[in-house]
Amino acid sequence: MHRGKAWVLAGFGVLMFLLIGAFIRHSQSAEPHAPATVSRQRQTAITKQSSRKTQAASTPSQTAPPIAGSTAAQTSSSLAAFTFSAPTLQRSWSYMAYVPAGYDPHKRYPLVLMLHGMDGDDTNLVQLVDSKSLLDEAVNSTGHPAVVVFVDGGNSFYVDSPAEKMQTAIMQDLLPHLKQQFALLLQADAHAVGGVSMGGY
Repeated sequence: MHRGKAWVLAGFGVLMFLLIGAFIRHSQSAEPHAPATVSRQRQTAITKQSSRKTQAASTPSQTAPPIAGSTAAQTSSSLAAFTFSAPTLQRSWSYMAYVPAGYDPHKRYPLVLMLHGMDGDDTNLVQLVDSKSLLDEAVNSTGHPAVVVFVDGGNSFYVDSPAEKMQTAIMQDLLPHLKQQFALLLQADAHAVGGVSMGGY
């Protein structure tokens, strides 16, 4: 097996462990929640290039408006690209989001953030392996779904630097945004992080 791909698969092993741990701890914690569904209008094809560059946002805001759409449960899983305006980074910021089959906007779900390696972006782990199938299998085998977000961290090592305050952006921009976009459990111990290479730094 190619060494790089082996690292990626090992990273997904970590992801599965974190997912299952989060599922077990919070599978009984589902509670009513204001509708927050994934809008087809807000989704884009997952075929975007890994070298995609985001443009600076002219009027950044703390979070994008809640996703509008049907309040019905989602019958099949989805993996789609999203972009929002991040005030800390002062630009548009993209991420990939996996939403499990049976997603019900009136319940709450654990959140897993997946962090790519050096010279990657939010599409990296999606392009190298069949992430959607792996996540579907994890959900089906455990019976405990979660929302999984693939973060675009550039080459930041996910820490603050003079170039960009990536750690601050994750905490102050991305997490509040995700809590508005998806029906997530809000407590910190319902959130997990997995990654490979730089993403495991």
